[in-house]
Amino acid sequence: LDCIAALRKRARGGVEPPVELLDTAPFIHELRLFKTPEEIEEMRRAAEITTEAHSEAMRQTQPGWNECEVDALIDFTFRRRGSTGAAYNNIVAGGGNASILHYVENNQALKDGDLLLIDAGSESSYYASDVTRTFPVNGSFSSEQRAVHEAVLASQVATIEGLAPGVSFDWMHQ
Repeated sequence: LDCIAALRKRARGGVEPPVELLDTAPFIHELRLFKTPEEIEEMRRAAEITTEAHSEAMRQTQPGWNECEVDALIDFTFRRRGSTGAAYNNIVAGGGNASILHYVENNQALKDGDLLLIDAGSESSYYASDVTRTFPVNGSFSSEQRAVHEAVLASQVATIEGLAPGVSFDWMHQ
Protein backbone atom coordinates (compact mmCIF):
# COMPACT_ATOMS: atom_id res chain seq x y z
CA LEU A 1 0.00 0.00 0.00
CA ASP A 2 2.94 2.34 0.62
CA CYS A 3 3.94 1.78 -2.99
CA ILE A 4 0.49 2.84 -4.25
CA ALA A 5 0.55 5.94 -2.04
CA ALA A 6 3.96 6.87 -3.46
CA LEU A 7 2.67 6.43 -7.01
CA ARG A 8 -0.42 8.53 -6.28
CA LYS A 9 1.86 11.38 -5.21
CA ARG A 10 3.43 11.23 -8.67
CA ALA A 11 0.09 11.41 -10.51
CA ARG A 12 0.67 15.03 -11.58
CA GLY A 13 3.82 13.86 -13.37
CA GLY A 14 1.80 11.42 -15.48
CA VAL A 15 2.21 8.28 -13.34
CA GLU A 16 -0.99 6.27 -13.10
CA PRO A 17 -1.19 4.13 -9.97
CA PRO A 18 -3.07 0.81 -10.04
CA VAL A 19 -6.76 0.99 -9.16
CA GLU A 20 -6.66 -2.26 -7.18
CA LEU A 21 -4.28 -4.95 -6.05
CA LEU A 22 -4.99 -8.61 -6.63
CA ASP A 23 -3.18 -11.44 -4.88
CA THR A 24 -2.46 -13.90 -7.68
CA ALA A 25 -1.06 -16.62 -5.39
CA PRO A 26 -4.30 -18.69 -5.24
CA PHE A 27 -4.60 -18.68 -9.04
CA ILE A 28 -0.96 -19.56 -9.59
CA HIS A 29 -1.26 -22.36 -7.04
CA GLU A 30 -4.10 -23.89 -9.05
CA LEU A 31 -2.11 -23.56 -12.29
CA ARG A 32 0.76 -25.46 -10.69
CA LEU A 33 -1.52 -28.31 -9.64
CA PHE A 34 -3.11 -29.10 -12.98
CA LYS A 35 -1.25 -29.54 -16.27
CA THR A 36 -2.48 -29.93 -19.83
CA PRO A 37 -1.18 -32.83 -21.92
CA GLU A 38 1.04 -30.32 -23.75
CA GLU A 39 2.52 -29.05 -20.49
CA ILE A 40 3.20 -32.59 -19.32
CA GLU A 41 4.96 -33.29 -22.61
CA GLU A 42 7.21 -30.23 -22.13
CA MET A 43 8.02 -31.37 -18.60
CA ARG A 44 8.91 -34.82 -19.92
CA ARG A 45 11.07 -33.27 -22.65
CA ALA A 46 12.98 -31.20 -20.09
CA ALA A 47 13.50 -34.34 -17.97
CA GLU A 48 14.69 -36.39 -20.97
CA ILE A 49 17.22 -33.72 -21.95
CA THR A 50 18.44 -33.51 -18.36
CA THR A 51 18.75 -37.30 -18.14
CA GLU A 52 20.85 -37.35 -21.29
CA ALA A 53 23.13 -34.60 -19.95
CA HIS A 54 23.69 -36.40 -16.64
CA SER A 55 24.36 -39.71 -18.43
CA GLU A 56 26.84 -38.03 -20.76
CA ALA A 57 28.63 -36.46 -17.80
CA MET A 58 28.87 -39.88 -16.11
CA ARG A 59 30.26 -41.46 -19.30
CA GLN A 60 32.90 -38.83 -19.99
CA THR A 61 34.08 -37.55 -16.59
CA GLN A 62 37.45 -38.82 -15.47
CA PRO A 63 40.21 -37.88 -13.03
CA GLY A 64 42.08 -34.79 -14.21
CA TRP A 65 39.01 -33.10 -15.65
CA ASN A 66 37.92 -29.82 -14.12
CA GLU A 67 34.45 -29.21 -12.72
CA CYS A 68 33.98 -26.50 -15.35
CA GLU A 69 34.53 -29.03 -18.16
CA VAL A 70 31.70 -31.17 -16.83
CA ASP A 71 29.57 -28.05 -16.43
CA ALA A 72 30.26 -27.11 -20.07
CA LEU A 73 29.44 -30.65 -21.24
CA ILE A 74 26.10 -30.50 -19.44
CA ASP A 75 25.22 -27.11 -20.95
CA PHE A 76 26.32 -28.29 -24.39
CA THR A 77 24.09 -31.35 -24.12
CA PHE A 78 21.13 -29.22 -23.00
CA ARG A 79 21.46 -26.88 -25.98
CA ARG A 80 22.31 -29.61 -28.51
CA ARG A 81 18.96 -31.20 -27.68
CA GLY A 82 17.09 -27.91 -28.17
CA SER A 83 16.75 -26.77 -24.58
CA THR A 84 16.96 -23.05 -23.90
CA GLY A 85 19.68 -23.96 -21.40
CA ALA A 86 19.97 -24.60 -17.71
CA ALA A 87 16.89 -24.01 -15.56
CA TYR A 88 19.18 -22.74 -12.77
CA ASN A 89 22.92 -22.46 -12.12
CA ASN A 90 24.46 -25.91 -12.44
CA ILE A 91 26.23 -27.32 -9.40
CA VAL A 92 29.20 -29.46 -10.38
CA ALA A 93 31.03 -30.24 -7.15
CA GLY A 94 33.87 -32.72 -6.78
CA GLY A 95 35.21 -34.10 -3.51
CA GLY A 96 34.69 -31.81 -0.53
CA ASN A 97 32.98 -29.17 -2.68
CA ALA A 98 29.90 -31.40 -2.70
CA SER A 99 29.33 -30.52 0.96
CA ILE A 100 29.09 -26.78 0.20
CA LEU A 101 25.43 -25.81 -0.07
CA HIS A 102 24.69 -24.17 -3.44
CA TYR A 103 28.30 -24.47 -4.61
CA VAL A 104 28.50 -22.89 -8.08
CA GLU A 105 32.17 -22.04 -8.57
CA ASN A 106 32.57 -25.23 -10.63
CA ASN A 107 36.29 -24.57 -11.13
CA GLN A 108 38.30 -27.26 -9.31
CA ALA A 109 40.19 -30.29 -10.59
CA LEU A 110 38.53 -33.69 -10.18
CA LYS A 111 40.68 -36.26 -8.40
CA ASP A 112 40.84 -40.03 -8.59
CA GLY A 113 38.75 -41.45 -5.75
CA ASP A 114 36.52 -38.37 -5.43
CA LEU A 115 32.78 -38.39 -5.82
CA LEU A 116 31.20 -35.81 -8.11
CA LEU A 117 27.85 -34.25 -7.26
CA ILE A 118 25.91 -32.73 -10.15
CA ASP A 119 22.71 -30.77 -9.61
CA ALA A 120 21.59 -29.62 -13.04
CA GLY A 121 18.33 -29.36 -14.92
CA SER A 122 17.38 -28.17 -18.38
CA GLU A 123 14.53 -25.91 -19.33
CA SER A 124 12.08 -26.53 -22.15
CA SER A 125 9.48 -23.89 -23.00
CA TYR A 126 9.81 -22.45 -19.48
CA TYR A 127 9.33 -25.84 -17.82
CA ALA A 128 12.25 -26.81 -15.64
CA SER A 129 13.66 -30.15 -14.63
CA ASP A 130 15.80 -30.70 -11.56
CA VAL A 131 18.06 -33.72 -11.11
CA THR A 132 20.84 -34.32 -8.58
CA ARG A 133 23.19 -37.29 -8.84
CA THR A 134 26.49 -38.28 -7.24
CA PHE A 135 28.93 -40.70 -8.82
CA PRO A 136 32.63 -41.64 -8.61
CA VAL A 137 34.93 -39.58 -10.84
CA ASN A 138 36.94 -42.70 -11.72
CA GLY A 139 33.85 -44.83 -12.41
CA SER A 140 34.17 -47.11 -9.36
CA PHE A 141 32.86 -46.65 -5.83
CA SER A 142 35.22 -47.41 -2.95
CA SER A 143 33.76 -49.87 -0.44
CA GLU A 144 32.79 -46.99 1.89
CA GLN A 145 31.23 -45.01 -0.95
CA ARG A 146 29.29 -48.05 -2.12
CA ALA A 147 27.93 -48.67 1.40
CA VAL A 148 26.60 -45.09 1.60
CA HIS A 149 25.23 -45.32 -1.95
CA GLU A 150 23.39 -48.55 -1.15
CA ALA A 151 21.89 -47.10 2.06
CA VAL A 152 20.62 -44.00 0.24
CA LEU A 153 19.27 -46.09 -2.63
CA ALA A 154 17.42 -48.42 -0.21
CA SER A 155 15.84 -45.38 1.45
CA GLN A 156 14.78 -43.99 -1.92
CA VAL A 157 13.28 -47.29 -3.07
CA ALA A 158 11.36 -47.72 0.21
CA THR A 159 9.97 -44.19 -0.10
CA ILE A 160 8.88 -44.69 -3.70
CA GLU A 161 7.23 -48.01 -2.85
CA GLY A 162 5.38 -46.37 0.05
CA LEU A 163 3.87 -43.57 -2.01
CA ALA A 164 0.19 -43.92 -2.81
CA PRO A 165 -2.93 -41.79 -2.96
CA GLY A 166 -3.65 -40.44 0.51
CA VAL A 167 -0.07 -40.76 1.79
CA SER A 168 0.99 -37.43 3.24
CA PHE A 169 3.76 -35.33 1.75
CA ASP A 170 5.39 -35.22 5.20
CA TRP A 171 5.58 -39.03 5.38
CA MET A 172 7.84 -39.09 2.32
CA HIS A 173 10.33 -36.74 3.98
CA GLN A 174 10.25 -38.51 7.32
